[in-house]
Amino acid sequence: MGRAMATWILSLSGYVPNAIQSADSILGIKLIASMFAALMFFLGVACLFLYRIDTKTNIQMTRELAKRRKEYAS
Repeated sequence: MGRAMATWILSLSGYVPNAIQSADSILGIKLIASMFAALMFFLGVACLFLYRIDTKTNIQMTRELAKRRKEYAS
């Protein structure tokens, strides 16, 4: 999905592969390298805040992982 959005932003900015880029296409490249990347980072951080792991969930996940490791080792 990220690659498709980056390609879409580049095409909107007038990017032409293997050519000297216009000011608009350079701006599109800068936006992808900075603003788009920052947006994706903060979206990921927001998802982490919504994914609550309390003590009970942590203990349950630890037990399940230990069980899987034991089954895999045998």
